[in-house]
Amino acid sequence: MKKPLLWLSSAFIFGAFLGIIIPDGIAVRFLSIVLTAAALKLLMFKNPASLLPVFHVLILTTVFSVGLLYAENIRSAKLYAVAPLSGEYAAVEGMVVDIETATGSVMLTLKTAALSSGGVAYELKTKVNVVVFGEIPPVSLGDTLRAEGTLTLYEPMKFWGDTGSRAYYASDGIFAHLSAKPDKLEVIRPNPMPYRPMVLAQNARDYIASVIARGLSGDEAALLTGIVIGGSSNFSDELKDAFRLSGLTHIVSVSGLHISIFILFISFGAWSICTNRRLVSALVIAAIAAYALIADAQPSILRAGMMAVYGIIMENLKLRRDTNTALMASTALLALYNPYLLHNTGFQLSFLATLGIILLAGKIIRYKIANAGFAAFIFTLPLLAYSFNTVTFAALITNILVSPLVILLLLLGLLMCAVPYLWVLLSPILFSILHVMIVAAKFFASIKWLTLGVTSPNIYMLICCVILLYLLYRTVTKRLTLTKTAWILAVSLLFATPGVSEALQRTGNAEMTFIAAKNGDAVHIKTPNGYHVLVGGGYGPDVRKYLRSKNIEKIDAVILTNRSAEDTAGILNLFEKGVPITRMYVPLHTNTGLFKYPDGSSAETLTYYQGDSFSIDGAAFDVLLHDQDAQSVSGSEAVIRMRCLGGTALFLGANGPAHTQQMISRHTDSAFVCDILRLGGHGSADANSADLLLRTHAKYAVANAGYNQNRRLDPEVRRILAAEGALPLETYVYGSIGFIIGKDGVRSVTKTRIPLPFETD
Repeated sequence: MKKPLLWLSSAFIFGAFLGIIIPDGIAVRFLSIVLTAAALKLLMFKNPASLLPVFHVLILTTVFSVGLLYAENIRSAKLYAVAPLSGEYAAVEGMVVDIETATGSVMLTLKTAALSSGGVAYELKTKVNVVVFGEIPPVSLGDTLRAEGTLTLYEPMKFWGDTGSRAYYASDGIFAHLSAKPDKLEVIRPNPMPYRPMVLAQNARDYIASVIARGLSGDEAALLTGIVIGGSSNFSDELKDAFRLSGLTHIVSVSGLHISIFILFISFGAWSICTNRRLVSALVIAAIAAYALIADAQPSILRAGMMAVYGIIMENLKLRRDTNTALMASTALLALYNPYLLHNTGFQLSFLATLGIILLAGKIIRYKIANAGFAAFIFTLPLLAYSFNTVTFAALITNILVSPLVILLLLLGLLMCAVPYLWVLLSPILFSILHVMIVAAKFFASIKWLTLGVTSPNIYMLICCVILLYLLYRTVTKRLTLTKTAWILAVSLLFATPGVSEALQRTGNAEMTFIAAKNGDAVHIKTPNGYHVLVGGGYGPDVRKYLRSKNIEKIDAVILTNRSAEDTAGILNLFEKGVPITRMYVPLHTNTGLFKYPDGSSAETLTYYQGDSFSIDGAAFDVLLHDQDAQSVSGSEAVIRMRCLGGTALFLGANGPAHTQQMISRHTDSAFVCDILRLGGHGSADANSADLLLRTHAKYAVANAGYNQNRRLDPEVRRILAAEGALPLETYVYGSIGFIIGKDGVRSVTKTRIPLPFETD
């Protein structure tokens, strides 16, 4: 086996990546089948020479299995350990390892030493974020803190195209957050070691920021700080959008380019005071570790730093350095440290960009900077489309123009921070370069045709993209035969077929998606002619994020069935962000003055009453219930029935038994018959009486509930639905739930995620 470390690392990485996301039990069954097949294959061979390839496959399969089971074990030990306490009042005690301040709130990250709930103590080796609103007592890094409040798990992926807050925080070993009041926060013991590495790193970050702030201000200061130590938290909203649309966001994510320049900077100083190669190498390695700590140990710098250390060690041992092996070995070590890092979007982009630069180095464009930019763009394109729904072709130009400036800025920035009072001389020069970079970013961001909005590609298309990237690599390296090309194209076609089939199935049909919003109800309907309708908006920005993942830039109609904040806040967010809405259908007593764009304009608004009917592009809506006398926001919700093509849906509200019985008495039983039933009150028994459920004859019943709202489908409601042959579905468990409706009724049902065991209890 050539390059064994490369292949073994790759197998472990693949196994660890899958071990985080596949359901429990499937991993063991899958591995038993693979290992049994490999063992039988070995027994079939009689010629020892021919056993070698199979033996290699067996070794790789074993390493893959180790990665798979290791990641699954980490998930069980960390996530599953915290899950039973989600939603419970708990007390956590631990050392403060990070402090983030925002307007009106503070988030403290504790390395947990003890956690208790209901008088029971738990031993959890994990981190917890403590979120406090209001003024808190003085807290420093390294202090031991005790906090009390409600413990809540971070949310998993809500809909396809969403990463979920769990993946982001889990990459730092954090799986839950605790909401505490200021008076429930107590510093048990101040930091006994003021020279802890994390404290020194924070002091270094504060020093660098203060030096830069002496000579620069505004976006220029924020940009230089981001280039030197990473991060864009101090960027203005305008600058964030400009960098995103111009493809320059990566320059404030400390990675390989920054490490290379930093090594050059440190090596120059180290060689000036020492001529021993190994001592200089040790100093450089120590400096890389310190810089990674100062840059807040971002996943991208950890990967780049480990690659650099690998190269230095290989050089000192006079062994051949292989960048492919360095990339895979460093990634495998990080996966061993925390397999959730493999699901961090920033880390994935850094890994793919580096992989593209390595594989296509000097093979497409003659000039290195242009070739590196193009390779990174091509390899990160599928992930950018999935995660950000934006393809920025401006990146092909801006990266070539800006890369020399980034190198110069990082060198001058490091020099300014290292030499006292040098900021007086360098500030004007740095301001000029930074201002040119900002102007360039805004200019390219303003060219609309360079930015393409896209829908998050499905899993089949993502796999197909990976295969085509492999085909590109084999082609440019001239390692491709006609037979291999045919095989690669055949496999690509195999994976593309389900994606194309799904797209064809949607053509001419209606789609209905129950969006997994934080709270409230939100349903997106796409009519056969492509009109987009929202029934409710949920609470918070989740609906807007969902629309962005589908590349939906305009809403043709919004139907409000509930006037409370949990269903209107999401619509208000659309107005705040300027999403065009053509028309709104609202119940009587709705405060329509709230629904305005920043410039004061609004959508056309129509008020509906009980008994009204209206049509939107062939989809008919009938208002079965609305209490015109309920003027308070907590009054009864509307009940609306939709008919489109051959399918029907009934949207219930959180109405009590009296209103429900009133509605039943006013309509015939046929008015309630439906294919898809949205349960009222998130599936509560009060809002879904047996008398009403028995009249619906629904095939599917959906309960919308925020992941952390502790609102679950009532067992009695579930029993009634099961007895009637209806399939109960919860957004809490399955994420967003989608239906395709054709002329013959509901054709298919799709779900965002496979639930973990504790989510189905």
